[in-house]
Amino acid sequence: MRVVLLNTYKHGGAGVAARRLQLALQRSGIQADILFSEDFKSKWPFYAERLLFLPFEHDKSVRFSFSLANFGHNVANHPLIQQADIIHLHWINQGFLSLSGLQALVGTGKPLVWTLHDMWTFTGGCHYSRGCMHFEESCGNCAYLRWQSPSDLSHRIWKKKTDKYPSDIQYVTCSAWLQKVALQSSLLRHSVVRNIPNPIDIQVFKPSNLAERNRFKSELGMQDGAFALLFVAMKVSETRKGFAYLAESLAILK
Repeated sequence: MRVVLLNTYKHGGAGVAARRLQLALQRSGIQADILFSEDFKSKWPFYAERLLFLPFEHDKSVRFSFSLANFGHNVANHPLIQQADIIHLHWINQGFLSLSGLQALVGTGKPLVWTLHDMWTFTGGCHYSRGCMHFEESCGNCAYLRWQSPSDLSHRIWKKKTDKYPSDIQYVTCSAWLQKVALQSSLLRHSVVRNIPNPIDIQVFKPSNLAERNRFKSELGMQDGAFALLFVAMKVSETRKGFAYLAESLAILK
């Protein structure tokens, strides 16, 4: 079996997860290749996506939190796509794959799996709805937009998705929460949505003994009995990553 995975970037949560999955598949004897946006040697779809959204954005803080998927690379004709038995989409925004490009992949007749790493697949353009539940119906009146109305840009993108999404994509989420909200959405509530946690390399991520933990702490200049806590986010200033909760917890512990 030949699987090709698609993700915009090598870095970030989705990129790391996709590369770990590729490695896990390869270790299982499956030929797994991965395509990134940089493999197509052109950044014009990225710039076109961002420039097209500029007049619509509410302010610059949401510039990379909303995607139109109007522009993308021609991936359907890539040799790895042509040779693949299964096409596995991951995070494909910011100029990697357009909605028309998605239809082109459907046109290959190959089975499609789409792992969701945020809410974009079933919203009218936002990657995280910030508590807005409009995606359950038809999107519109979007807080990410400068001009908000029932028929605004988010509604038009939602409508385009209803027209272009095929019925036989297999959707995967990386958490039970994302699976739940995906199945509540008007776009995916009638689709197959499975929750499959991201794979990790258990040769790297594994329990350590006391001596190993103390050695690690010593290298960081910590005392042997010190309690270590790790917080990780690609962008700590992003509110939904929860740093405020960590700061509050630390204050309580102190």
